[in-house]
Amino acid sequence: METGRNRNEYRRQMAEKESVFAGSRPKKMAVSTIATWLKVYWEKRFDQLLPRKRVDDGWPRRIGEKEMVVIAGKCRAFPHWSVQKLYEENR
Repeated sequence: METGRNRNEYRRQMAEKESVFAGSRPKKMAVSTIATWLKVYWEKRFDQLLPRKRVDDGWPRRIGEKEMVVIAGKCRAFPHWSVQKLYEENR
């Protein structure tokens, strides 16, 4: 059985290396991230680590200048509206 000290040392060694993920540049991960991912893997298996489809898939993540002007006007007209309500009303 692996000791906690050995596990932590392994995680620290892995955190020093750069990892490459699909669609991104090489980057280093925090020890806590590695620990969390390993825990999820051992408890729930690999499928739980795969990316999930975004809820906002298909919607633009940036708002254009024209939309911002409209939203700013609605913001002044309806100060009690939430940001989500302002965004939804502008779609």
